[in-house]
Amino acid sequence: RSDVFKSDVGDIIIDTCVAFDTEKWETGIKRNGRWRIVQQYANRELAEKGHSKWIKKIKQNPQLSLKDLDLWGLNKLEEEQ
Repeated sequence: RSDVFKSDVGDIIIDTCVAFDTEKWETGIKRNGRWRIVQQYANRELAEKGHSKWIKKIKQNPQLSLKDLDLWGLNKLEEEQ
């Protein structure tokens, strides 16, 4: 991935890039060892704005509740195990 926005807020990682699996811009947040995809975007400009928005949100509230988009239904699989 050569075109990526990456920021650290304490031990939280906020990463925005074109994901290889969806081929869409998306923001992922890694907190407590777990990644959550929190938003997708139509283009790079929106992704950059979205990335900045997530930095601000996490700085304001590091324990902010994050809803994973769960594009592949993986959360459901984890719950069934």
